[in-house]
Amino acid sequence: GATEQAINNLSVDSRKLKVGDGFIACVGHKQDGRQYIANAINMGVKLVVCEADALVESALDECIKNDVTCILVPNLNQRLSELAATVYQHPTRNLMTVGVTGTNGKSSCVQMLAQALHLLEGCCWSLGTLGCGPFGAQKPNDNTTADAVTIQRELAKAVSYGCGNAAMEVSSHGLVQGRVSAVEFNVAVFTNLTRDHLDYHHTMDAYGEAKRQLFLMPSLQWVVLNVDDRFGRKLKKDNVITAKKLFVTLKEPTSGADLDHWIWTDDIRLTLNGIKAKVYTPWGSGKLEVPLIGRFNLYNLLSVIAVLGTRLQNADALFETVNQLQSVNGRMQLIQQEQSPIVIVDYAHTPDALEQVLKAAREHCSGKIITVFGCGGDRDPGKRPLMAKVAEKFSNRVIFTDDNPRTESAEKIISDMRAGLKRPEKVKYIADRKAAIEQAVDLASESDLILVAGKGHEDYQIFGEKKVFFSDVIAAKEVLAERAA
Repeated sequence: GATEQAINNLSVDSRKLKVGDGFIACVGHKQDGRQYIANAINMGVKLVVCEADALVESALDECIKNDVTCILVPNLNQRLSELAATVYQHPTRNLMTVGVTGTNGKSSCVQMLAQALHLLEGCCWSLGTLGCGPFGAQKPNDNTTADAVTIQRELAKAVSYGCGNAAMEVSSHGLVQGRVSAVEFNVAVFTNLTRDHLDYHHTMDAYGEAKRQLFLMPSLQWVVLNVDDRFGRKLKKDNVITAKKLFVTLKEPTSGADLDHWIWTDDIRLTLNGIKAKVYTPWGSGKLEVPLIGRFNLYNLLSVIAVLGTRLQNADALFETVNQLQSVNGRMQLIQQEQSPIVIVDYAHTPDALEQVLKAAREHCSGKIITVFGCGGDRDPGKRPLMAKVAEKFSNRVIFTDDNPRTESAEKIISDMRAGLKRPEKVKYIADRKAAIEQAVDLASESDLILVAGKGHEDYQIFGEKKVFFSDVIAAKEVLAERAA
């Protein structure tokens, strides 16, 4: 094909191609993109970029036959971020970009950061579980960390849109697979490290090492570390990390600590109206008062304060902004109706996240706690009994239901969960998620609290390969309204 080729856009997904685009044929975890080259050519692509190995011949033949430019790249997956950054003119060189990694809290931190930077400067591009786009107008995204091409394309949109900031969730998968290797992050945030994704990483050491890669990126100016977390303390002592470090804790730093590096808090008050606390920073102290629920959200807020502090360098401006923050959809989202139990919808889908949410719920509830949740199929099965154990320990009643079974048997998932229970006969399984919520409401009195966990903001369930519309938030509101009628 031609040695010079103008293209409109790049895509790794052959279903999203348009005439004049370029197709990146990667070899993925489950599929080889080269098998879709013929389809891409039929859709009018002008360029194919293809993994170069012994299996490339048939793919190359398709391009030659159709006179389509083909570029063969060895080790394409690891080089794709740099390729995409080059095509989209290295957008992060024109953005203040924050990357957030950790098992839990990524979405909340990114959404709060985007919200704060939107308040301060009128725009922040957000990339993560809740979608991609300017804060308040994100479009849905398939993965926590999108593919390398989508990331660079979205960041280029941010630049053309006039945004000066981007906040991004950075998953361990995205780091291992090199999806962000050409993103020039200015600030990196670590929230916590607890069990998740061991179906992929196999060991906690490998999982932690994947997260650590974000903090070694040469573009970093600042790193923000939760040092109440064991792995956070390990990163604190890691001398290979050269960026300036800020440490987040709910405890007062020990005598002799250099307070220019610490953000901490005291006088914490937690109510159903939100969080109040006194916060100390290198830029001065202030009063935090926000309508968010749960002690763990205080960690997220302190991380946000740390990032904003590096920009504002002024405590008054910092707390004026942070105290305007609102809760994130599907994250400790309160659903209340008069003379009805409180319902909280949360995304918690790991043992630690579920424990933190239930502990937070107990701080806000004088009655019983009833937990409704399931576990996803085709994901780490080892965490299923652990989540069930946590739910049984910190709840008065537990109801199992379907999450996203995907291609696994729902009965197998529930069987795995039951293995973690001391009294499995006490836990009922109701496959239909809305029916499970209805059962919980029927069992609850006005002083009780119902936690519906695992789905959060998601408005679908996955059965096999099929997505079906379902929202915990909508279902809970409907059930409470029906019972009140």
